[in-house]
Amino acid sequence: MSTFLRPALSPAVENCWKAYKETYDLERGQGASDYEAYNRAKMAYRQAMPCLGEPHDIRDFIACVTYGMLLLLIPNEDGTKLLYAANVAAGSFRNETRQAKQAIKAKDANAARDAHHPQEGNESKEPESDPSAMRNAA
Repeated sequence: MSTFLRPALSPAVENCWKAYKETYDLERGQGASDYEAYNRAKMAYRQAMPCLGEPHDIRDFIACVTYGMLLLLIPNEDGTKLLYAANVAAGSFRNETRQAKQAIKAKDANAARDAHHPQEGNESKEPESDPSAMRNAA
């Protein structure tokens, strides 16, 4: 006889699953029907999903959505929309990262150029109103 081992879940997915399970058990313990407990537990699962504020949160969000879809806690139509939202959020981070890298490259290029070719006009000159500068110029 073979034993089925459930793969380890990420902490975020574990948190969503825990919210689902605790809510379901609590609702059933308070006399809710299986249907009511299931619907409230599905909502608890969604509410436990991470926000899309940071790249690692986006990965966790995607993991929670996919696992929720796998368990039929999130309908495919909703899951598709949630995954699209995660994709949009990830795209905004890619753009920010790209812009930051371009700014660093430009800054490095300017620093290298300035180190090799000092800009004209940066040499220290004596003011022309100085009488000694006028004598030297004549």
